[in-house]
Amino acid sequence: MDKTLLKLCALASVSVLASCGGDGGAPPAPNPPASPAGFYVGTMGAGPTLRDVSTLILDNGRVYSLYSGPAGGPATGIAGAVVGNGVTTGNTFTASPTRDFNFEAPASVTIGSLSASFTPRSSISGTVSGSVPSVAFTGTYSPAYENAPSLAALAGTYAGDVGITGTGSEGADVVVAPDGTVTALSDNGCNLSGTTTLHASGNVYDVTITVGAGCIPSLPPGTVFTGHAYLNGNVLHSIVMNPGLTEGLIFSGTR
Repeated sequence: MDKTLLKLCALASVSVLASCGGDGGAPPAPNPPASPAGFYVGTMGAGPTLRDVSTLILDNGRVYSLYSGPAGGPATGIAGAVVGNGVTTGNTFTASPTRDFNFEAPASVTIGSLSASFTPRSSISGTVSGSVPSVAFTGTYSPAYENAPSLAALAGTYAGDVGITGTGSEGADVVVAPDGTVTALSDNGCNLSGTTTLHASGNVYDVTITVGAGCIPSLPPGTVFTGHAYLNGNVLHSIVMNPGLTEGLIFSGTR
């Protein structure tokens, strides 16, 4: 074969390899999957059953959706929370089973599910089921999720309501010290203590609470609850549960 032709063929081969990435560097990294992680503030239901809803989805898929009492009923700062572990497919987030810790009389813990579509760092909408038939909810993303958490930022005294399985919702004061130590006292004399530490991702805190004196018989002193807390502006939400997920303590209060 003519030497000139051989050289042209060799050059053509190198050109083809380079265009296929053989010597053109690593291919571009794929876009990361959409994540629903964040705080969302919105509503659930409609009309006299309309409730305020605050939803937290963690980086690991853990979801907490706290809801207030209905607009047509007695005013309560916290009426319950839907809790579960979810998975993301595209822009859909689903959690099943969930547990609905409902503190309205008669208080109950009900198995259910949550399904929602989301736009990252924008909004979420879907349905939850549990102590009531399937109900629609919506939420708008809060940029507070992106704030850097610190025990100094969390420290303070919060006045609000605590939901206690078996007794319903009652007033409570929670004090968080600058070192993360927590003390709390409900209106009916339930004493709680615990600690908070920074969660691995987001403006979220890991919480451990130990039951003290004065609580209901099903919460004897020494009972330990674990969960999470998050601060949205000056509003603190905290959700902790026992290992068997049969008892829960949920607090919502303002500093």
